[in-house]
Amino acid sequence: MLNLALDRIQKVQTNETAQFEENTMVDFSTYYNDVIGVTKGLNTKPANVHFWVSAKHTPYIQTKPLHRSQELLKLYADGSADFKMKVCLNYELERVILGFGDGIIVKSPRILVRRLKERIENCFNNYSI
Repeated sequence: MLNLALDRIQKVQTNETAQFEENTMVDFSTYYNDVIGVTKGLNTKPANVHFWVSAKHTPYIQTKPLHRSQELLKLYADGSADFKMKVCLNYELERVILGFGDGIIVKSPRILVRRLKERIENCFNNYSI
């Protein structure tokens, strides 16, 4: 898959001899429905992501869902909440989650928990003096 950072493109050249070939393997009208961002492999399957959100961030996550599949599982008395969504695991998902700092804790799937923990540990090590 090719991702283009449009703000970094400095020059575009056309190839007048190249023939357009329509992609008939992928239905792009639905291809990105189960992903946050644009990174998705052809055989990537969505996973059930269960996460806890702090009381400080719950109102935001409720009014601006991370993904269209997001569902509220439980609202706690302190204002925190458990949510779930079904999305493909990718770098953009990790970035969104990590952007909330200690305000989100992913409970499952374990592979995502491990990836986030590793990234947080690397971040911590970057600032250890």
